[in-house]
Amino acid sequence: MSGVKGAIGHAMAAAGALEAIVAAYTCSSGIVPPTVNLIEPDEGCELDHVIGEPRQAKRTTMLSVSFAGRTERGG
Repeated sequence: MSGVKGAIGHAMAAAGALEAIVAAYTCSSGIVPPTVNLIEPDEGCELDHVIGEPRQAKRTTMLSVSFAGRTERGG
C-alpha cells in the first residue's frame, strides 16, 4: 500500500496526471514508492504499507482515484 499525495501535495488540476504517471511507472518498473511521512500505521491496520524506502513488488495492482473539488462557505 502506497500513496503519493504526501510527496506531491495537492496539485489541484494536475493531481490526476501526476498520480497516473506514478502509477504507470510503478506498473512498468515494479518499484513501489514509499508513503511520505508515514512512520507507523494505526494499530490493527493489516495493509502492507511501503514505509521509508521504495520496494520491489512481486506484482502490482493499481487503483488511481483522483478528483478535485471546491468548497465554498457562505459567511
